Amino acid sequence: MLKRHELLPYGEIVECAFWAILVGSFVLNTMALATFSKLSFMPTLSHYFLVSMVFNDWLRSVLVQTVAVYMNHTNFGKMSSWYCQYFAFTSTFFGLNSIIHLTALAVEKYKTIVNPLANRRHKKEAKIIIPCLWAFSLAWSVCPLIGWSSYSNVPGHYVGCSISWYSSNASDKVYVFSLFAVFFFVPLSTTMYCYVKIYFVLKTLTNKDIKRWGSESLAAKETIKAKVRSTKMAFAMITGFIFAWTPYTIVSLCAAFGYQVHPLVVTCSAIFAKTSTIYNPVILIFLHTNFRKTLLRCMKRLQCKKYLTNEEPINV
Repeated sequence: MLKRHELLPYGEIVECAFWAILVGSFVLNTMALATFSKLSFMPTLSHYFLVSMVFNDWLRSVLVQTVAVYMNHTNFGKMSSWYCQYFAFTSTFFGLNSIIHLTALAVEKYKTIVNPLANRRHKKEAKIIIPCLWAFSLAWSVCPLIGWSSYSNVPGHYVGCSISWYSSNASDKVYVFSLFAVFFFVPLSTTMYCYVKIYFVLKTLTNKDIKRWGSESLAAKETIKAKVRSTKMAFAMITGFIFAWTPYTIVSLCAAFGYQVHPLVVTCSAIFAKTSTIYNPVILIFLHTNFRKTLLRCMKRLQCKKYLTNEEPINV
């Protein structure tokens, strides 16, 4: 049975990294959910997508990162099959759910800018689309549990359990390559198409507004600025996700093609991928104006309440 020191010599560093991701992800996403509950404007479909994404990342911090910390603190050789299956399944599910939400957000941004009236869709559509996104991700995540591919321990490092990337079984390889196609290459192509089209649509709208209202028109400027800010935020989110997950995707593809990857590379890429749960709240703070204003207002209220609570009573 493998002992802790026989796996990798930097287990404590890896454990600290997982702790940092757990704390950062939980605090930031909890703060984001609390802020969303205080926003005082008519929510759009994009708004519901954002809330669902943040909730997905919050659940991931609670249900996955906590187990990751525990698994990296104990001996993987002693880890039961149930823990392995649970960790791999939840990691896969929340990861797939993130990318499918980001793709839906890109498509929604494109439709909203091309057809501004589409922005009026909100709660009714959200009740249909968002559960479908979660169900689609769940269906693909369940496949390894019911026989199409499998979840297994990844030997030699502190990543834990994952999809059987190294399997030579034909059915396993079909699942792996299907997963890459459906949840990486298709979403990447779709989002790239949407944002390229958005760029040209915004450019055309800007030129039309300038011709109609003049380059100094305040209304034209504010309209374009609002659309650009909204698009930048969504683009930053998909860019952050791709930035975080591309190293792990490359490593997994190499494993699927039969190449042996050094445990250090696998571990680092897996840890880097898990940081994706921290990006969205940070992006919201910097690029979502209403979110930032509401967050600051809530923080001021908390500060005032704390001051009033700690204030000494005045004796008359």
